[in-house]
Amino acid sequence: MLNFAKDMKIEMKNHEEKTWRPSTLENFLQSVEITRNIIIESNNPDYPDSDNYTEDKALWAIRTGRTVDTPMLLFRLAEGIICHICGAKFQDVAGALSRRDNQTRICSDCGMNEALEDMKKSIQ
Repeated sequence: MLNFAKDMKIEMKNHEEKTWRPSTLENFLQSVEITRNIIIESNNPDYPDSDNYTEDKALWAIRTGRTVDTPMLLFRLAEGIICHICGAKFQDVAGALSRRDNQTRICSDCGMNEALEDMKKSIQ
């Protein structure tokens, strides 16, 4: 496990629930491993790529504000900086500054979207 991960607080919910509840890093990593094994064993081309369910990639996804979807549960970071655009929580070392004011912290996905929007405007 990566060193930054040991202090991460994670929350989870099943797909039908509206309320998130505390989880543990161990529970999250176990669910990711089970998901990866199911994908590999099923050999179903309609399933997502099992490489997305490695420990490193799953921890990176959580750290950067993404929700990790496993067959039974959704997981996300419980504490962190809240993106002012989408509301995702991300760790301080992840994310970007908004191009709109060069001060507001946003998640890396929204930072990428702003960059793509600006690039699109510049070529029109």
